[in-house]
Amino acid sequence: MEDKENSNFCSGCGAPLRDSDTFCASCGTTRGGSANTTQYGNPKPKSHTLVVAAVLSIIWALIALGLGIYFTLWVDSLMDLINSTPEYLEILNEYGITTSDMSSVLYMIGAVLIASGLFAAISAALCLMKKFYIVALIMCILASVLVITALVGIVGLIVAYLIYKGRDEFAVSSPR
Repeated sequence: MEDKENSNFCSGCGAPLRDSDTFCASCGTTRGGSANTTQYGNPKPKSHTLVVAAVLSIIWALIALGLGIYFTLWVDSLMDLINSTPEYLEILNEYGITTSDMSSVLYMIGAVLIASGLFAAISAALCLMKKFYIVALIMCILASVLVITALVGIVGLIVAYLIYKGRDEFAVSSPR
């Protein structure tokens, strides 16, 4: 295992370093120093981008999981409501949709929401840990794509942008 002092990669941003470099030309981190200090000894400003991304992902995860569980566990009560309302049955019959089809659709909506919520939760956890940038970004995009037809899918894409913007905050592991 290499000593950080002799590492060929910046401890702050992961950029390659030459043996003669005393600080990273990309981010200003002193070689072998703390990733929170620049070449001038000034602390780097802390960004809250990943915290915001994580909070929005957690909110989305809770909403999606809650709705998904509701749709999957209470399909029968939702179908009772539809069956007891003649207007709903007329609309279904007008489009040739059976109550069995509608029940399957409600289960599918629940499953998609649960999957979206789980992807958002994984993305939030990775943002808070500041690890596995690509996985966090992919999980966020998957959570958004699963519900893109809903307005909240756009929130997921905004979170994906925040993760992308905060990519420098993720821990960088040096190649072996």
